Parts: sequence; structure tokens; C-alpha cells
Amino acid sequence: MKIPSAIAALMTLSVASAAERLPSDFSLTSDHRSRRVDDVVTVLVEEDNTARNAAQTNTQSSSKGSVGMQAGSGILGFLPDASAKSALDADFKGLGNTSRAGSMQAVVSARVIEVLPNGTLRVEGTKQVVINDETEILTVAGLLRPEDISAENTVRSGRLADAKVTYSGRGADSEAARKGPIARFLDWIF
Repeated sequence: MKIPSAIAALMTLSVASAAERLPSDFSLTSDHRSRRVDDVVTVLVEEDNTARNAAQTNTQSSSKGSVGMQAGSGILGFLPDASAKSALDADFKGLGNTSRAGSMQAVVSARVIEVLPNGTLRVEGTKQVVINDETEILTVAGLLRPEDISAENTVRSGRLADAKVTYSGRGADSEAARKGPIARFLDWIF
């Protein structure tokens, strides 16, 4: 069966126009994981941190002393028989406990800002969400090995080296929860 020339020309034209829109490195068989500057990777922030510290101190000391002097004789006869005793006991017991826990789960897209000579990727990403005039800001930065990126172009935050994950907010609620200048000054003094 022979394809009419008009249909063949139309097929050739559509394939050529589709090829012009495809990136030069497009491939049906390769993966689409981030590897170059300005590529985007999705970071799955899953942080659970727990820290505990306990300290106990017991000290005890005791000190006793005595000084004695016999009565004087001869020219020193005016000196009476004298003695002095002293005792000092000190006891201290201290106990301290510190406990802290934190948890965060979020998804943020990060951009590759540098590819190091060994192929490691430096990534940074910021996500801002505004709810009722409160701005919540999540920032993620760190170093990433390309082999840690999944086929879905995602990576868990625990795979980032030198990771910096910050979460902050600003707005009316954050300002209301902040100590005033007098309270901060008194905290500084005491």
C-alpha cells in the first residue's frame, strides 16, 4: 500500500515541527532527574529530632581544725591557756534534666544552583505560604548526590549533606507572641 504524497508531506511536517519543540537532550529512554544548574528537584522534608540530657551532681566536703596554746610562763605569764576549734561541713546535691523534641513534614522544590567538580549538586529552595496575613517561610539548602534522586525526581531531606532546613513566620500572630522590649531587657539582666 502506497501512502499518498499529501499525507506523507503532512506527516513529515508534523514530525519536524514536534522535533523543533523538544529539547536537544530529549530521549524516550533516559530519566529526567535533576543534574544541571537551574534544574528543579522536589525535597521531601521529613525531620524528627529528639534530644535528652540529664545531669546529676553530688558533692560533699568536711574540714576540721584546732589550734591550741599553753599558758605563758616567765615574761609571757600574762598569756592564758587558750584553744580554738573549728569545723566546716558542706553538702551539695544538684539534678538537671533537659528534653527537646521537634517534628516537621513538608514538600518544597529546590533549584540546583551549582554542580561541584565531583558531580555533587548544591540545591536551595524557599516556599512561602500566606494564611490570614501570616507568612510562613520554609527554606531548604544543602548538597545532594545525583544518585540519591529518585526516578520521580524527589529526594528526602535526610539525604542532603550540610542540610539547612529553616521554618519561620511573620505576621500579627508571630508579633503578638514575641516578648516586648522591657521583658527582653529583664531577661538579659536576670
